[in-house]
Amino acid sequence: LAVTGAALGGICAQVDGSRLAPVAGVALVAVNPLLVSVIGMETHLAIALVAVLAWTVLARRPHLAGVVCGLLLLTRADLAGFGLAAAVAIGVTIDFRRAVAFIGITGLVSLPWSVLSWFWLGSAVPDTMVIKLGEGMGDRTFANGLYYFFDAYPFAVTASLIPPAVGVLVLLGGWRRAAAPVHLVLGVGGLLHAGTYLLLNTAPYQWYYGPAIGALTMLGAVGARSS
Repeated sequence: LAVTGAALGGICAQVDGSRLAPVAGVALVAVNPLLVSVIGMETHLAIALVAVLAWTVLARRPHLAGVVCGLLLLTRADLAGFGLAAAVAIGVTIDFRRAVAFIGITGLVSLPWSVLSWFWLGSAVPDTMVIKLGEGMGDRTFANGLYYFFDAYPFAVTASLIPPAVGVLVLLGGWRRAAAPVHLVLGVGGLLHAGTYLLLNTAPYQWYYGPAIGALTMLGAVGARSS
């Protein structure tokens, strides 16, 4: 949470100078019922790295962004949607060559472990990633899982979804060019992450929703004044 707050503070310092927005962003992530339920897992690490990724892209530091993105992929391979959004942001706001460099550095950071894992552990990606491809809970999937959670915990689910819903509205409301990297990484990246799970059609564990909810929550907090 401290890293998340520092990254959001860096974003706001460049976008609008707000001191309240990063505090609100961290607070909303910290008290989100769904995110509270997965404390101790890698979800909050992923959210912190996504926030740092957005800050490094906004700060026009694609090489550092590549390092962060590589760490993000090592955290969870299915977070690649945020990296794709960051690559597009760098290509659009800086130049194509820097985007290629970003992708190359991401690979240099993440691929060595995947190669070693292939030979030492028998798989280039964690078993949990493979399990996602074939895991099911009958008619309950990632697409409708929140409905079943809502049936049992209506207040918790509603409170969890309002902040990211604000983030979606901010994303759809348009933005200034100066803040485009933030909207792309946090907003489009979050939607790409959710889309990845929709394509996997996997079981609806609550931590699968965490990175997208966290990213869109942060966008709603720090992006509203820049849209």
